Amino acid sequence: MMQIIVILICLLTPLGILWLTYKSAVLRKVGSIIIAYVIGCTLGLTGLIPDTEEMHGVQTAVASASIPFAIPLLLFSADLKASRACSPSQPFRAFLFWAG
Repeated sequence: MMQIIVILICLLTPLGILWLTYKSAVLRKVGSIIIAYVIGCTLGLTGLIPDTEEMHGVQTAVASASIPFAIPLLLFSADLKASRACSPSQPFRAFLFWAG
């Protein structure tokens, strides 16, 4: 039961943070990253999520599953046309050098 609660916390907390930042001007100024850090530190330091091997496995599985979703979302937000307008060849040369 606790595993399901931890999975729901890991999945629904970012959605709640984004919803709150859209609804509140004050939280929008604070920023969703800062709010996520505060919530994460609070959950970790207060012991609301038990520190057991079972919970470490659940947290690792959630983190491992979220990485394949995060990378395309980061690439969707990249504005490649704007980076090409700044310097036609430099960003792509840097990318090819880094990727190769």
